[in-house]
Amino acid sequence: MSDSGSAGSVVKRHAVVAMDKFRGSADAMQMNEAVARGLESCGWLVTTRLISDGGEGFRNCFEGDVVSIMAPDAYGTMHPVPITISLINEKRVAVLEAAEIVGYTKLAPTSREAIEASSSGVGIALLEAEKLSISSVLIGLGGSSTSDGGRGCFEILQGKKLSFDIVVATDIRASFSGAIKYAKQKGVAEDDLWIIEDRLSQLSKFYSDECKVDVEFIEGTGAAGGIGGALAALGAELRDGYVIVTEATGLDSLVQSAGLVVTGEGRFDFGSLEGKVVSGICSSSNTTPVVVLCGEYDDEAVKLFSLKYPKARIVSFTERFGIEQSLNFPALCAEEIVKEL
Repeated sequence: MSDSGSAGSVVKRHAVVAMDKFRGSADAMQMNEAVARGLESCGWLVTTRLISDGGEGFRNCFEGDVVSIMAPDAYGTMHPVPITISLINEKRVAVLEAAEIVGYTKLAPTSREAIEASSSGVGIALLEAEKLSISSVLIGLGGSSTSDGGRGCFEILQGKKLSFDIVVATDIRASFSGAIKYAKQKGVAEDDLWIIEDRLSQLSKFYSDECKVDVEFIEGTGAAGGIGGALAALGAELRDGYVIVTEATGLDSLVQSAGLVVTGEGRFDFGSLEGKVVSGICSSSNTTPVVVLCGEYDDEAVKLFSLKYPKARIVSFTERFGIEQSLNFPALCAEEIVKEL
């Protein structure tokens, strides 16, 4: 988190910048810095905040010492996983994100690889975190490449008596069976979706029988391909990831006192309307003008969004600079666009 001016002052030209990642092109910090440069060159006092809905970038929203443990990715390859030890309410909290454990390490997995991708690394990372003398774990679920219903994670943790509480930050509100909606984007072929659907159905019953928890009717259990359901079955608390981050960063009060808010994400589509970063910020802004920057957008999603948030203006990099420039240099596009605005 960084301030280019006083977060507590309310001035006419005070802008708040809270950009989400542009997946595969630029992270949230790079986008924040680019937008801030553009606004400051035009005389704005700028406050930036890192923001996440529980997916990529979640851990970076929390300050603290960073340590590293080893855990397998979704395909079984051991790799280092960063954990931030953050002091929250005077307690040592280990902050992790699933995207850094079982995220997209393969650019184009086959359907079979996507189906077999395992969440066991999340369970192993949680066991490793126990060695860090912590009071609780806060784990962001989002950006996983798995659709195993959390079975791999569950099997690692089942029967273990952990010495800490687990709070899960979910990036979507989907029920457990709702994880099927995201399997295709993780590489599962259309003709193989029935495998995931059947798997989720069986696991829902398994978690209910084994743990007496009906994961199908808990909001957010479909997060990270169903890892949310597995952790809920094991007794974890599920919360909205965006809310957790805004509480930690004080974003809501900043937005309400600003003269302008700039946010955005790589692609604006119907997922942006489901409690993601952009919608969350617009809900908090009340009468504050909001500029939403994106690489590209879905026309129908924009129409619905504009009806709900008439003071928000959506700007597409692709429309202004073309696809190649938008994909390869989103930070430069953002800086140039805010200068024009």
